[in-house]
Amino acid sequence: MIKLMGIVTGKPKVTESLDTKQIVAKIAKLTDRNDHTGSVIELATFLNDTKSVKKLQAVETIHTIEGSMPTEISKYRSSVLQDLMDKFAKKYGSAPAKELNGAF
Repeated sequence: MIKLMGIVTGKPKVTESLDTKQIVAKIAKLTDRNDHTGSVIELATFLNDTKSVKKLQAVETIHTIEGSMPTEISKYRSSVLQDLMDKFAKKYGSAPAKELNGAF
């Protein structure tokens, strides 16, 4: 059903078949390009955390409107990231979590 949703909406779904090394590499690449919010969105998408994705899209919108990242919004993004990192570590273990932390 989830795969069908991706076909119907035309948006690709990230599935768990994408292994942790691939998501770490993708996040590292986004972070290197200074797309920190985008990298956190990728992590939230990988973990299928739609609530966090929506929060981060709002952060991205505020960043765009302001023209720079307000400190308070940056702190909020960091708190969302910390929650996602905890979920990732719980699901995949400490070694992949350590690699992921290095990507940020």
